Amino acid sequence: MGKDDTWAQNAANQLGCTLVQMPVVYLGVPLGANMQKAFSWQRIIKKIRKRLSSWKSSRLPRAGRVALIKIVLNSLPIY
Repeated sequence: MGKDDTWAQNAANQLGCTLVQMPVVYLGVPLGANMQKAFSWQRIIKKIRKRLSSWKSSRLPRAGRVALIKIVLNSLPIY
C-alpha cells in the first residue's frame, strides 16, 4: 500500500506471493473495507441469516433468540 504497481509486483515476486486487491476477506470478515458503510456488512449479515434460518425464531422466547444471536456472533471469528 502506498507504492506503485511495479514496485509491489517486484516485491511480491521476491517474496513468492501474489498481489490482491482490497478488500480481502479473512475469516469471513472483509479487511480493508470501510466498515462504516452498510455494503461492507452485507456478507456478514448474509452469513448470520443463513445460520439463523434453520431455527424457528417465532418458537423461541426473546431471551433464547438473544442468546442464539450472541452465540452465532461470537463463533464467527472462530469459523
